[in-house]
Amino acid sequence: MDNADGCRVVATFPQHYFVSERDESFAIRRNDLLANDQSKLNGVVYEERDSELLRWFDEENLGVYRDDGVRHFVVATANEYIDVLCNIAPTIKEDLT
Repeated sequence: MDNADGCRVVATFPQHYFVSERDESFAIRRNDLLANDQSKLNGVVYEERDSELLRWFDEENLGVYRDDGVRHFVVATANEYIDVLCNIAPTIKEDLT
């Protein structure tokens, strides 16, 4: 994926609890929220804190993973959003190939 500067980057998640992908045309509310939060437009991966997805995951799993420090990251590409729940932040590197 490309960052705001046009550089190709690779985000690697060593493990995950949950992954969901959706086309940006089906994420109208998120598009509006991002348009109002310039800090999230500068990168391709950002962390959502106290998100609806984290609350759903906690409820769905009866709090079993609450002590694991599950975090919600969003990978934003030109055409889609990928939501990732994990307890280890991704590594992000510039792709030099």
